[in-house]
Amino acid sequence: MSNPIKRPLRGFTLLELLVSIALLGMVVGLVYTAFFQLSGATRGVQDTLSARQELRLLMKMVLDDLQAVRYLKHWAAAGKDKDRVSGLNVRQQQGPNNEDSGILSMHAAVPAKFYEFDKNSAVSDPELHEIGYFLEYDAGEQIWKFMRREDFYLDDEFTEGGKRQVLSRRVRKFIVELRVAEKEAAFGGGFTDLWESVWPAQTHDCVTNKNVGCLPLAVKLTMGIGLSEDETLEQTQEMNLTVRPLNTELFK
Repeated sequence: MSNPIKRPLRGFTLLELLVSIALLGMVVGLVYTAFFQLSGATRGVQDTLSARQELRLLMKMVLDDLQAVRYLKHWAAAGKDKDRVSGLNVRQQQGPNNEDSGILSMHAAVPAKFYEFDKNSAVSDPELHEIGYFLEYDAGEQIWKFMRREDFYLDDEFTEGGKRQVLSRRVRKFIVELRVAEKEAAFGGGFTDLWESVWPAQTHDCVTNKNVGCLPLAVKLTMGIGLSEDETLEQTQEMNLTVRPLNTELFK
């Protein structure tokens, strides 16, 4: 019987080994690239959801206070000699990116958020305070901060005083617009809204002056939170403040 012929086992050549390693490296690279892209997309979605939630909460806080704005005619009347004001005050300042930004001050019938009380406290919450919202630039941190101001007691310094607290470091836009009147449209008939970006707090004269309202008819609030250096998430809400009464006795 003849012995079977033994064939030598053929191994990988150096070229084949290098090609295999290169292909493996490409596959691993594609897997890592897909993983990091997926992780980046997930982080982007999470950042967007977080920004939406933060923006929604900030908008709600400001709108809740605006919903409770009050013009205190007896308070204003008590200080007629000093031109004491009440209601709502909106000014403009230069904000992020050198764009206009609002400074909002008001008398609001809301519980205090910056002051704590207990059952043994000699002072109770009157649930009527000076409230303010604005953007403020911190030169040390080189960042704009969205602030809320709350003054426990009412005083003649309508736009100053009280405690201040940082609500957010991501707000890039804070715009307050006020519907002050309705005017007849130039074409087609009907009426169109007249909006302004400034509203001075009114003295007691607004109670008897039919040409000047103590409060604007409505407020439009626009806020924006930065998602990246070039992208901002914005939201706008409009709410009525006053309704022109048919029977003024009902609104005294």
